[in-house]
Amino acid sequence: MGRVPGIVIKTLNALQAAGFEVDVIRRSAKDGAPHPFSQMVVAETGHMALMTTMNSVTFIALKKMISISAGRDPRKRLKDALQAELVQRLVTTHMPQYAPPSAIQVGS
Repeated sequence: MGRVPGIVIKTLNALQAAGFEVDVIRRSAKDGAPHPFSQMVVAETGHMALMTTMNSVTFIALKKMISISAGRDPRKRLKDALQAELVQRLVTTHMPQYAPPSAIQVGS
């Protein structure tokens, strides 16, 4: 499997009582902070919370890498590739300030 700087891929799964399963992606702590990117999020009810996560561009690179990994569950590869594509579109069209200059398409 390839590498994304600052990301350590650990095979962790969380399974909810209702059967909803997620893969947990962990990154190496940087300057003592486990997540370098925080954003305030607002629920439909108006409740607010601080969400800590990885940078969107790092998420895209990680999901692309995982989607072509020989060791990845084949049933999850398509999902990983689609998630990378979706987040790339969101960054390019709605959050260009987070996109690397090569990812921004002029006139779109």
